[in-house]
Amino acid sequence: MKSGEIGAESIPGWDQSGSSFSILSNRLPVINSVAYSANGQKGDKNLIHGHKEDWVTEAVEFFQLHYTEQLSIERVARMAGVHRSHFTLTFTQRMGLSPQQYVQQLRMDRAKQLLYDHSLTVSEISQSVGYPDLYAFSRAFKKHIGCSPSEYRSKDKECGRSCS
Repeated sequence: MKSGEIGAESIPGWDQSGSSFSILSNRLPVINSVAYSANGQKGDKNLIHGHKEDWVTEAVEFFQLHYTEQLSIERVARMAGVHRSHFTLTFTQRMGLSPQQYVQQLRMDRAKQLLYDHSLTVSEISQSVGYPDLYAFSRAFKKHIGCSPSEYRSKDKECGRSCS
């Protein structure tokens, strides 16, 4: 792993083996129709409805809706109708972040927003952005933002922004 990269292990719930994946198919109309996956087996949802050039955009929309869930890159790639390595390479080239880094960024951005709501505990925030426990969230937050969630929250908005 290169310096500055966030590995999949730093994203709780990110399971590259493909064994755990949660999807609510009615939340994203694009994935409602049944299509053939990359290996030709019927039954997987296809993100792209035959529009190969749009699969990265569709994957981004999918991640924006499902970033709080356990995700498998293998499964999302299959939904897009492409091989996992092609999915990761193309997504990274187009977005400037790997799929794992993109999901991490979504989670951190939402966590920073929620930390300004003092009626929520840090533990509630960690669960609402997809972390299984407070420790994993706090560790990832500090690594990504540069200070702990509590430190970020205790600073005024101007100081909070300078943390990241």
